Amino acid sequence: MSNRLPHPDPLPPLFQEVAPNLAIPDPFAAPSLRWGILGAGGIARTFARDVPKYSNQQVVAIGSRELSRAQAFATEMGLQQVGTYGRYEELVQADDIDVIYIATPHMRHRDDALLALNAGKPVLVEKAFATSIDQVNEMFDTSEAKGLFAMEGMWSRHLPHYHFIRAAIASGRLGRLVGVSADHGQRLTHIARMTDPNLAGGAMLDLGVYPISLVQMTLGKPTEQVALGRLSDLGVDLGDVVIGKHEGGLSVATCQMDGATSMHAILTFEAGTIELAKNFYGPTKVRLTVFDLDPATGAAVSVHKQKWDACVPGGFQYEAAEAAHRITAGDLESPVVPWSATREVQEMMDDALAQVGVRYPRF
Repeated sequence: MSNRLPHPDPLPPLFQEVAPNLAIPDPFAAPSLRWGILGAGGIARTFARDVPKYSNQQVVAIGSRELSRAQAFATEMGLQQVGTYGRYEELVQADDIDVIYIATPHMRHRDDALLALNAGKPVLVEKAFATSIDQVNEMFDTSEAKGLFAMEGMWSRHLPHYHFIRAAIASGRLGRLVGVSADHGQRLTHIARMTDPNLAGGAMLDLGVYPISLVQMTLGKPTEQVALGRLSDLGVDLGDVVIGKHEGGLSVATCQMDGATSMHAILTFEAGTIELAKNFYGPTKVRLTVFDLDPATGAAVSVHKQKWDACVPGGFQYEAAEAAHRITAGDLESPVVPWSATREVQEMMDDALAQVGVRYPRF
C-alpha cells in the first residue's frame, strides 16, 4: 500500500527567501512504469522496498545470476507477483518491463546496462555509473544510438534538500558560492567486494562518488585537482582527499572505508552558508545562515539562522519518479543528472584514483 509522504517539513521563511523558485517534485505525480531490477543485493532491496511504497512505480521483475536467489529476494520483499529470473538475458527481454534498474556491483554496470539497452530497455544505473570514463561514454553512446533513456542513479540529486541547494545557487541571494566541503566515511572493510581490486573495490567508487558529485553539481568540474590517498596491501584506496580549484571557488571531498566519519557537508557563499547534517547525501536536516552585508565594507552587519528538517521516508522514489517522467516524455537524459554531469564526475574520480595510484587489474 502506498504511503503518501512525498515531502519534507514545510520550508521555513528564510529558506523561502533564499530559494523563492524552489519546486520539489511529488513522486506520486510521475507516470507509473513497470520496473525490472538486475541484481539482488542490498541496494536492490532498498529500491524494491521504498520505490513502490512512496510512488506509483511498480517492481515487476527481479533478476539474479541464480534463480533461487531471485526467488528468495521476491519472497523476502513480499513481491509474490513479480517475475523472477536466473539469467539477466531473460529479464531484459521480458515484454512486461518498461525500464530496468541496474543494481549490480559497479564493475558490472557497463555490461549489464549495454545488455538492457541492446534489448530495447531504458536504464537507471546505480552509482558509481561505471569504472572509467571510457565505459561511461560507451554506455551513453549506446543509449543515444538506441534512442533510449539512461541515467546515473545518484539518488541524492533528486532529494528535496538538493533541489533547495540548486535553487539557492540560482537565486543569487547568498552571493557567489566560494567553497564546498563534503565528507563520506563508513567502515566497510568487512565487505569482501570493497577490498578486492579485481572487483573495483575501494573507497572512491562507493563512497567518494557522493562528495565528488556534490562538488560537481555546485561548483562544476575543477580546473585543477590534487588527490592524496591511502592504499591497502592489495592496492585499493582505503581513503582519499580530493582538493579542487574551480573558476568560482575551492572544494574538498574526502572519503574513507576503514573508519566512520560525521558525513557532513557545507557550502560557503559570500553571504551565508548551507550546512547539511549527517548523512548529507541522504534525507537529512539543513541549517541555513544568511549574512546581511554592509554594501560599503562587505562586513556582516546581521546574521539570520534557520533550520529545515528535509527528511523524507525512503528516498529512492524521487529518482525513479524522475526517470518515469523522462521516459514517458521520450527524453534520453534528465536535467537533474545530465550525461555531462556523470561524465565529469567520472573524470574527476578517474583523475583522483590515478593520482593516488589505484590501478584496477581488469578495468
